Parts: sequence; C-alpha cells; structure tokens
Amino acid sequence: MAEKLDTLFQLRLHPERAEDLNPARRQFSYGEVVEAIRQQTEDRVHISRQYLQMIREGHRPGNLSLDKVVALANFFGVDPIYLYEPGQLAAKDEARIDAQIRRIDEQLKLLQSMRDNQVQWLVGRLLDPSPEGRERISRIVEAIRSLEAAIGPGSSTASSPPDIMHR
Repeated sequence: MAEKLDTLFQLRLHPERAEDLNPARRQFSYGEVVEAIRQQTEDRVHISRQYLQMIREGHRPGNLSLDKVVALANFFGVDPIYLYEPGQLAAKDEARIDAQIRRIDEQLKLLQSMRDNQVQWLVGRLLDPSPEGRERISRIVEAIRSLEAAIGPGSSTASSPPDIMHR
C-alpha cells in the first residue's frame, strides 16, 4: 500500500501549488490530507498525520480499516479497491480485484506521463492533423514500438529522445 499511496500523493496535486517548480511543494501535506478527510467524513474517520506518514512509508502495522481505506480513496479520487492489499478478500475475488488494480495502475501511469512536457507537446501536435494524418502517425508510433521491442532494452539506439521542446 505504501507504493500506491506514494503514487497518489505524487499525482493529486494541490490546486494552489500545482505549478510550483518544486515537486514536493505541489503535493498535499499529511496535515492537509488528514484535515480534508476529517471534513469529508464529518469527523467520522480519524487518521493522524503520523499514521498517514507511516502508511506511506510502509511502516504501518496491520490492515487499515475499511472506513480509512474508503476515506483515503475518496480524497485521492480513486476506487477504494486500488488500496486493497492481497489477503483481505476471499480467494475467489483475488483475480478480479487484481485485474481492476492493474487497470487503475495503467490509468495512473498514463496520467503521470501526461504531465511530462514532451508528452504534452506531442499530444498537442497530434490533435492538429486530419484523421488520415493521425492514422499515419499511429502507424509510425507502432513501427517505433516494434523496432524498440526487437532491439531490446539497454540498446545504444534506445537512448533518450531529443529535447523537442527547444527546437
């Protein structure tokens, strides 16, 4: 759960500090999360700053109660199932839950990549072409992915992309 919670802290940026150049200052503080949960649940769910930090750092003993899981999930805007930990549900539900968690992880990774300046630049350029142009671009991207898969990771030709923002 620590890794998932850390990802959520990194992705849900404080609206008043979202443009701050320091990534740590863009995030909600533990106190802000605790206060928001307290307000959202009308004081029915209590999580201390220290306990929230322990959860995020992986030092929390035992499983979180369902009300705390739901409150955290609601604050971060994810399905509570995302914060599920193996062994909490019946074995027959494990595969379905794991599939849901993988889908949420993929969506969160997409959101994280969309914050990258180069990705934003590319997406902005992809919106301009005609449907035929977008289809050609799609084929080019698939050809690049196939080439990278054939070359394999760590190849000298698989270096980082050029800085397209300064051309």
